[in-house]
Amino acid sequence: MARKWKRFLQNFSEKLQNIVRELISIHPFVCGCLVGFIIPLAFIFIQPFIFSQPAEVTGLFPPPDLTNTVLQPTSLNNGYKILCVVTTHPSNYKSKVVHIKSTWGRRCDHLIFLSTRDCGLFNWNCSTIWRKLSLNNILQKEKGIGDGSLFTILEVEGHTGRKDLWTREKIGFERIWEEFKDFDFMLKTDDDSFIVVENLKYLLQDFNPREALLLGHLQKSQGVEYMSGGSGYVISREGVRRLVEEGFPSRCELPLKSDRQNEKNADEDLQMGVCAKLLDFQIVPSDFRGGMTFIPFKIEHILLHQLNTRPGRWFRQHSLECRDRLAKDCLSQHPVAFHYTEAVDMYKLEYLIYSARVIT
Repeated sequence: MARKWKRFLQNFSEKLQNIVRELISIHPFVCGCLVGFIIPLAFIFIQPFIFSQPAEVTGLFPPPDLTNTVLQPTSLNNGYKILCVVTTHPSNYKSKVVHIKSTWGRRCDHLIFLSTRDCGLFNWNCSTIWRKLSLNNILQKEKGIGDGSLFTILEVEGHTGRKDLWTREKIGFERIWEEFKDFDFMLKTDDDSFIVVENLKYLLQDFNPREALLLGHLQKSQGVEYMSGGSGYVISREGVRRLVEEGFPSRCELPLKSDRQNEKNADEDLQMGVCAKLLDFQIVPSDFRGGMTFIPFKIEHILLHQLNTRPGRWFRQHSLECRDRLAKDCLSQHPVAFHYTEAVDMYKLEYLIYSARVIT
């Protein structure tokens, strides 16, 4: 396919050159005007083929199989239930949400996708709604695919951009707390993260869900210590209650007006860090057992610390974990979260973690 397009572009270029030569022989001025028109037009024509985005994952292989049951490990006897809340967007339902559901999301005790609802310019007849969508609905297929498993999606009205994420989360957490109380810990993460739920339960076995807790990758920016929102953070059941009933109505009316920087940059994870401190949460970094378990950047930026990339530099400047040794030497043997994971990589991790074995 690539050769065919390359040959087409070469032929197109040769024909364009011949046309330009003929025009030059007619009149230089007319040539200049026409070339100035033809070249941008040609660029517009070929641009989709040169700069096209990768195909949706759903077009690369068959739709995800949601029929496989997942057995919870019997070694974890604490009985803790994990409510997974994944922030997403309607445009990502096909490309990300379905693949979370078919990989790590199946291991959550409850799985909710916290999304947005575009209400248009005038916000007419628009409200926050719960939706139950089948795989057929999301992939817009008429005939049956998979086992008909439903996706629980909470779409918050109006707050569609990154700058509105904190407001969306506040509304979302309030509605989730109204509907779901049967959990011990809530994991909030992004739709480009892969979570090893069994390792998360193992990590939480010594904590009490009846105490306010915030756990994740600890970092610092703008003078605030907080948990990375991308790789995700965990809030205990008491913590969620405290946020919804005590924090959001009054004490955590953020961004704080007294802090010009926070008011200027209301990133949700930073604001959550400020709010947790105001509400006297226990703050637990992900490396409290000696190894980093929530990985906020691509794994190669951690393993290859010498990469002089923007994420690598940001990590070295702002991460508060593993400060006394190289990050690659501080990775836990029981990782929980991998951030910046493409949909195809979720299946790679699924195989490597749950199916591959090393012969010793």
